[in-house]
Amino acid sequence: TQSTWEMGILLLFLALLSVAQGQSSSSNSSCLKISCVAPGSQAFCSKSDQPLLSLDTGVCKSDQVCYVNKRYDGVCVKKTSNVQPIYVYPGQPCIKNDPNRICAFGPKACGDDGVCAGFNINQACVRTADCNYGLYCQRGFCSPILGVGAECTSNDACGRLAYCYYSSIDAATGYCVAYFSFDDGDQIGVNVGGTFVVQAGAEKLCRSQSVNVNGTCTKGLKSTRKGLNCTTDTDCKTTDSNSFASCKCGFTTGGNRYCDLHGDDEEWGSAHTAVSLLANLSL
Repeated sequence: TQSTWEMGILLLFLALLSVAQGQSSSSNSSCLKISCVAPGSQAFCSKSDQPLLSLDTGVCKSDQVCYVNKRYDGVCVKKTSNVQPIYVYPGQPCIKNDPNRICAFGPKACGDDGVCAGFNINQACVRTADCNYGLYCQRGFCSPILGVGAECTSNDACGRLAYCYYSSIDAATGYCVAYFSFDDGDQIGVNVGGTFVVQAGAEKLCRSQSVNVNGTCTKGLKSTRKGLNCTTDTDCKTTDSNSFASCKCGFTTGGNRYCDLHGDDEEWGSAHTAVSLLANLSL
């Protein structure tokens, strides 16, 4: 079972990969509006475009959840079965018979050790999320994830610390490559008729998280306006005049957007260190 500490490091990495600075949102959609007050207060948050949502924010009291009702108002209410539950994965903390935090995968049960149970090796599964940490769902059964360098046909097969990378456009299989393992100048793109094609997500293999038009890992860019207000991506300049960081929703009372991080911003250093530490202490 994956420890809570390991899960925390993994979540840090995934958070920086996907939403380094706030909610993911297109420039035409509304951003979540939140106002924080003392725990237990009835006026806590509001959401402009998605009512009937529960948020496990930690601001409400321990027996409450922030619930967004049909009037688009968020209030701290007592946890009941009428509030949308939080679904958790094998290895994550749980409390038996808690209707607000449900083990949703595998045997869908909270174990005696206080974490959600998953299926073990060779047990039947529908998806990788059904299996315990260190396993993936292969042809309907939980199997050990493959090591770095092993042949693969899916990212699930490589686990959470590596990526199934195809070195050519016509390769029948890829091979598992650790995240952040390619240095500046390393080639990850494939030349297809004079155009370099980079496999979706392969930039995560570069230490810099950046790939140039020639398909090679390159020194990462810095967001020169990170954390500053923006309306569109073009407001978020980087150290390359032709590239922009993402303009993402924050968590504010006004529903504002802010310029996100880019690959060479110092915040990424913490993610690199944390994932490397997790890799050394895990499988």
